[in-house]
Amino acid sequence: MHYDALGWGRWHLMGAPAELALSCPVAAHPSFLTITPPSEALALGPGTSDGFVAGMSIKKPSECKVHSISVSDSAVEFSVDWPCFGARITETLRLEAGSVHVEAVNHSTDDLYYRVPMILTDGEAWGTVEALDNGFALHYKGFAFMATCENSEFEKLQETWIASNRNALYRPICFKVNSRSIKLDFRIVAAEN
Repeated sequence: MHYDALGWGRWHLMGAPAELALSCPVAAHPSFLTITPPSEALALGPGTSDGFVAGMSIKKPSECKVHSISVSDSAVEFSVDWPCFGARITETLRLEAGSVHVEAVNHSTDDLYYRVPMILTDGEAWGTVEALDNGFALHYKGFAFMATCENSEFEKLQETWIASNRNALYRPICFKVNSRSIKLDFRIVAAEN
């Protein structure tokens, strides 16, 4: 099967490099050649210790529910209910200028992860990942992609495998909480000179 990963597949900010915060999801079985061996599917999104939404195959589209919460000139907020390996996870996203606020809730158990692809290279420039107290900062082509956690207790994981799509090579980072809820903040900012 050649399908894109489920989840949040792209986020663009005018003026910032398109591949900074993932330009398109990574398919587990791409129909094109990649520089690395095919990996598991990769997109921004939640999961459990059993797997991530990105790698799921939804047999019935009605299993996923999208709810519009609010729309204004300055923000859009919506949620997605995901069936995830025996659990039900609700992911709520609020998009504002230059930032996305995410809350994911596992309605079944205290087992919740959130995976974020970080660009290694597009073949022209290299990204560098900086560990922060509350998350990570990816520096790339004059911009920073900040991924931070608002929970008081969480674990940061840098995964070792590399995934590729048509645009770049990515290495995922992951936030893990031993609770039913995680709150994250993503920002893209121009680097300071």
